[in-house]
Amino acid sequence: MPTRWKIYFFIIALQTIGVPAGAILLSDIKIMDVVNWVFVIAGVVGLFGFVYRRPILTQGFWKGFAPLIVLWDIVFLILWLPAQESYTLGDRLEMHTLLIFLFLLPQYIGLFRYGYNDEELWVRGSAT
Repeated sequence: MPTRWKIYFFIIALQTIGVPAGAILLSDIKIMDVVNWVFVIAGVVGLFGFVYRRPILTQGFWKGFAPLIVLWDIVFLILWLPAQESYTLGDRLEMHTLLIFLFLLPQYIGLFRYGYNDEELWVRGSAT
């Protein structure tokens, strides 16, 4: 896998640690935050499998998870998060959401490729 994917994975992995740590220190934790972290961690695990060519769980899981994480991010970032009283971006909300989706776009592409376009990895991985 090209080095740019490994760099992107490293950045995603760092934010996966930093964002929840900041939320724990700076605000109260809601159940939706916990559910979001589960999706985020699963996304990072899938991205790791894609970037480092490691079969993790099953191809069917990632085929289902790839569209599910996109749908979850839409629900969480566009519907739920802005409705929270502590969310104070105001008129910058659209730009903030757009930047997050642009940042996550390579992850979505990687997860879709991992689940749908990486048949050789899954055949090879099941034989070991």
